[in-house]
Amino acid sequence: MDFSELFKQAGNQCSFSPTGTYVAATVGHKLVIRDAETLAVVNVITAVDAISHASFSPCGKYLLVAAYDAGALQVWPVEPSDAPIAKIDEGITGCVRAIWDPLSGRSILSWSAFGLRISIWSLVDGSLTYIQQPKVVDAPADGGCASDAPAERIPGCAFRKDFRYMAVLDRVDGRDFVNVYDCIDWELVKRFQVDTTDASNIAWSPEGRFIAVTDSVFEFKVLIYSPDGHLLHPPTRAADHNLGIRSVAWSPTGQFLAVGSYDQTVSLLNHYTFNSLVDWSLEPTTLVLSRKQRPTVYFESIDAAQLGGSSNDWPSAADLVRPVPPAYSVVTPPTEAGKTSSVTLAAVKTDANTPITKLGVSALCWSPDGRYLAVKCQNKPSTIFIYSAHTLRLIAVLRQAHSIKHMAWRHAEAHKHTLVFCTGADHLYLWHGPPDTAAADEEVDDEEPAGRTEFWMLPHQNFAAHSFMWSNDGKKLLVVGKHGFCLGFVTELHDDVHV
Repeated sequence: MDFSELFKQAGNQCSFSPTGTYVAATVGHKLVIRDAETLAVVNVITAVDAISHASFSPCGKYLLVAAYDAGALQVWPVEPSDAPIAKIDEGITGCVRAIWDPLSGRSILSWSAFGLRISIWSLVDGSLTYIQQPKVVDAPADGGCASDAPAERIPGCAFRKDFRYMAVLDRVDGRDFVNVYDCIDWELVKRFQVDTTDASNIAWSPEGRFIAVTDSVFEFKVLIYSPDGHLLHPPTRAADHNLGIRSVAWSPTGQFLAVGSYDQTVSLLNHYTFNSLVDWSLEPTTLVLSRKQRPTVYFESIDAAQLGGSSNDWPSAADLVRPVPPAYSVVTPPTEAGKTSSVTLAAVKTDANTPITKLGVSALCWSPDGRYLAVKCQNKPSTIFIYSAHTLRLIAVLRQAHSIKHMAWRHAEAHKHTLVFCTGADHLYLWHGPPDTAAADEEVDDEEPAGRTEFWMLPHQNFAAHSFMWSNDGKKLLVVGKHGFCLGFVTELHDDVHV
């Protein structure tokens, strides 16, 4: 991986165009667009106020620039222009979110403050369509798991994978409803009531056959509906759960629905009966390893001699101002029957005053083929748990020195089992699942190799990676820090550094 020089950015508003040709970054009132290969400035756009959100259109030729504080939305061409091609003033209702129509890219969807309405502004004929009073869902942060598109991260709203239909929650007279809209003409095609106390999330399955609705933070309850409103299975409940569901994620194949609860449990539901195949508890701080329970545990350590201090002088991630290669202490399970060993995982102490946002399974990230599931729990913010959907077992535990900021699987076919993550340090971490040739072995002995770890060093002082995103072609990586960003370019040679 070759990295570019650093460039300024503010507000973490950095993104690739859909084709990966351009990269845009905000700096105050300005949006700077660069060529993603040469990094030359292509255009500089000046907004009416500080930029809250900027995104490329699906075709990559236009940019939506939103200043939420001013209630102003503008659409600019990527190429230099003296004026925007469209201006939208939300007026006294304000604006808290805006996205492109993901189906055609010819409309702008904006959410007004206090859940008053969703406005669909047509850029073709200037018409305006309203969806009145969508439910305001105070969804907690996603825990640093990357989604493919902003349209997939809207609380209380879900698009079908092909973006033809949009499902929106609303609440009338104390009852929750799901409204299904056709994204071509934005007509309501179906509205049905759901059996929830206070619906908190909605997720459309990849093949479009199922809509999952989860209940309130106080009740562990999942309901599976067809898009025409039929309840396909009795609600999935769990009497031993004291709290509700924080996160849900369909596997890319649609075969599984992963459900993460506030009480640190991941349940894997199958798509035939929607009963739980397995429940993985992340609550224990002591992990027992045996021949049957065979995860490989990686503990990150930093050589104190490289830092010029003692082992008691543990640095913060921001203090790592020069490249310090990370290192892992690897704990493997015993191979002899009847023998066990144990490792201790650090956990955040919680009590009755701990905010709900600091509890539970905050991130569920499936590999592109649905073979692996990476899990992050807020109670153990520096640990990643990796499970195999083939064996339904925990196969790897990555215990970092600092909290996980962001994680995402590579979507290139050759690297579909590679998880990349960062912790606010001067490097990116990689976990590689075993090659496909090793997958055949698991059919015989019902266990799976634990893979290997690597890292990419960032060649910049005082630059710490807080998030990143891949271009759609998988050949470029956008690494974002607190006040800057750089691009990484995948080289043909294998340039990963083994840990």
